Amino acid sequence: MKKKKVIIISVVAVVIAVVAVLLLKGSGEKEIRFNTATVREETVEIIVTATGYVQPVDQVEVGTQVSGVIERIYVDYNSQVKKGQLLAEVDKLTLNERVTQ
Repeated sequence: MKKKKVIIISVVAVVIAVVAVLLLKGSGEKEIRFNTATVREETVEIIVTATGYVQPVDQVEVGTQVSGVIERIYVDYNSQVKKGQLLAEVDKLTLNERVTQ
């Protein structure tokens, strides 16, 4: 009977040891999988659509010292101009008539 007890305890111990080894071996580090991509240069286009009001930083009113018919215009609307730059010419015939009156 004593021998039978020792055999049963030994078999149970071996089964527990085998189960423990299998559990520990199965819980080891798992292989990490990830996706890779080749780095390449691309153009990123950012488009913003919005509504609202635009306020100018500076506002300048342009006028003349005399009135008359414009003969020639040298700049376009919203063009940048420099101080002293000729923007337009007034009809000289009309101006000369006004001066002689």
